[in-house]
Amino acid sequence: MIPICPEVDGGLTTPRPPTRVVDGRAISGGRDVTPVFERGARLAVLAAQQHGCERAYLLRGSPACDRDAGFAGRALVAAGVRVTRV
Repeated sequence: MIPICPEVDGGLTTPRPPTRVVDGRAISGGRDVTPVFERGARLAVLAAQQHGCERAYLLRGSPACDRDAGFAGRALVAAGVRVTRV
């Protein structure tokens, strides 16, 4: 298992305000944090590739991790990683 958090890896702190995806943009605390989510998604794919991961277990409904709506979730699926939502 390779534990990662695309939001933190991308550059967000914890705790942080909730993030909503609006028109394809990640909005947190009134500011556009889309570049952070995109960076986290790239790093998640890179980690999966470096470690030979074939499957990822990601949080359903997360703006970063959801398989269908999250930045990293979609990037991992596009990279050929099987994503299971939990």
